[in-house]
Amino acid sequence: QAAAGAPAALGGVAIGGVRIRDAEVTWDDQASGGSYSVQHLELKTGPLAAAAPADIELDFDLESAKPKINTHVSLDARLAVDMQKQTLDLPRLTLALAGMQLTLSDVKGSKILDAPAFSGRLDIASFNPRTLMQQLGVKLETADAKALNKASVSSVFDASTRDLRLKNLKVVLDDSSIAGSFALNDYAKPAYRFDIGIDDLDADRYMPPAPAQPADNKAAAPAAAAAAPVVIPLDMLRSLNVDGGLKIKKLKASGVRSTDISTHLKARDGVINLGPSAAKLYSGSYHGNMGIDARGKVLALSMDEKVSGVQIGPMLKDMQIFENFSGTGDISLVLTARGLDARQITESLSGKLAFAAKDGAIQGLDVLKMIDEAQALRDQYKGKPVQVKATKDDKTAFKVLSGSALITNGMAQNNDLLLETP
Repeated sequence: QAAAGAPAALGGVAIGGVRIRDAEVTWDDQASGGSYSVQHLELKTGPLAAAAPADIELDFDLESAKPKINTHVSLDARLAVDMQKQTLDLPRLTLALAGMQLTLSDVKGSKILDAPAFSGRLDIASFNPRTLMQQLGVKLETADAKALNKASVSSVFDASTRDLRLKNLKVVLDDSSIAGSFALNDYAKPAYRFDIGIDDLDADRYMPPAPAQPADNKAAAPAAAAAAPVVIPLDMLRSLNVDGGLKIKKLKASGVRSTDISTHLKARDGVINLGPSAAKLYSGSYHGNMGIDARGKVLALSMDEKVSGVQIGPMLKDMQIFENFSGTGDISLVLTARGLDARQITESLSGKLAFAAKDGAIQGLDVLKMIDEAQALRDQYKGKPVQVKATKDDKTAFKVLSGSALITNGMAQNNDLLLETP
């Protein structure tokens, strides 16, 4: 029996090192059907003694048929663990797999048996995310095949069995640089906090590719049966606990280009608010708020959006809606809706929309010419229906083009459309 206060017997044991050569480990998960195989495992350590630093080298091939994985994994670390003081000292650890290299440095651990807590630095060297996902059996298609070809990460971290905090976070994704901080509190009931800034982001690159169009000389395939509406997951929305700010210097999304974007997301107990949001776009500005209330039996949605002084022509062209338009315009909408899926929300949409454009033109359409030609043709054909064709050189200049619409249960009615020409 050891004397009172004496260290445990294991603390006095020293091992000259461990060497494992060409080992094999197979793991079959019958619950999920997954199967994993570790081949050609090599483990080498330096001398192992209590609280003394030890060098560790590990190499193996990881293979799996489901999911399909085939990659080499290597680990190189220097580690010291003091079980008496419950401390860990990890000056360096390098993990390499599938073309990615992760490095932990200056990691300190405390209370590693009672309440583990760690701090240190994380660096992931520049790698190809698309290649990594392919080697890990993840199939991914994006609108831009060159997207997700470069990424790197660096951050200072604090982690425990309860939460994770990333400070001085820096991420490079293709041509975008991301910086800020992120915190995840309470893994059991996650609470997310973040403050993120992005210099330049083309979100359209990362969207799924557009569906292939049928050849002109082939009949389009019969329309597939309408899919069942996707029910909005209210329980998931109610569980969200998020509070964070986002700023983007330059953004392209759905074709629309904007700058100096800022927004705030807050979600708690089923109440979600996105805003106030602001941005500059097409020589004008945007301001808006969006709210979601998931506390009831159905989701309630509210929107209050305003676009002021924008050059409408370039914006509509970038959105691929209409190319032949010019003028400066304002758009505002205040809407509410309720429902459990997109169809119900659309059918319950109610509120008001207003638009006004000034000092512009509609190319390819000369309203006055068409009225005059229609009048002349009607006289010529004594009241019979006539057709008037526009030409590409036609143009209708206007001083004001405005209108508003009252929206009730998904139906919009306009009674004040005004086109004032010179």
